[in-house]
Amino acid sequence: MKLLRVTLIVLGAVALAIGAWGPIAVKAVSSQKDQHPVRGVLQFKGEPVDLGDAAPRVGELIANVEFIDIGGNRKDLAEIMGDSGLVVVIRDVFCPVSRKYGTRLGRIEDEYRDKGFGFLYVNVNRADTLEVVRDEIDAYGFEAPYVLDPGAPIAYVLEATTSTEVFVLDASRMLRYRGAVDDQYGIGFTKVAPTKNYMVDALNAVEAGTEVESKGTIAPGCYLSLAGG
Repeated sequence: MKLLRVTLIVLGAVALAIGAWGPIAVKAVSSQKDQHPVRGVLQFKGEPVDLGDAAPRVGELIANVEFIDIGGNRKDLAEIMGDSGLVVVIRDVFCPVSRKYGTRLGRIEDEYRDKGFGFLYVNVNRADTLEVVRDEIDAYGFEAPYVLDPGAPIAYVLEATTSTEVFVLDASRMLRYRGAVDDQYGIGFTKVAPTKNYMVDALNAVEAGTEVESKGTIAPGCYLSLAGG
């Protein structure tokens, strides 16, 4: 239950810092035996919180996890890795913050695919069907592999915590950044424009071979409850 312990530590730290929790409906039931993730009973409502050195798994090599995408293709992370690195994006079709970032993620994928980054979209919500996933792919212009991942092996390896989290790996599969896309959207707030572009800044740093300044944030959105592990 390593992931659950890490999540509880992060939740406690943020709750003490800003008290930004609110209830939402649970969409599905999870059991430790099945290790099935569901959308969590909490939402993080504040702006992204910088985790600093406490960001889980940053600076570590990520295992070469196998997956089957929605087209039935069996692959692993190494196969879709670009010359510069790989971006893993957690998705939840009906999470309001996740939806707001769809178009932006499609644009970022289009731009940074040409700069040598592979992309992978991972949906761990058991309630999201293949039909609604295909609809969001069409709506946002996603071209990278998309995984319906109810067993959550990729999410477990990355220790994912929210439905809007992105993970930037370099070409060696070392995790260099995890967290929010930027600071524009959250539960109950929208800025005119982002003031911190965490994901793009991390991609630029990895491409340039320099240090990523902000290595990890908590991404506003719906928490994932991943039992077992």
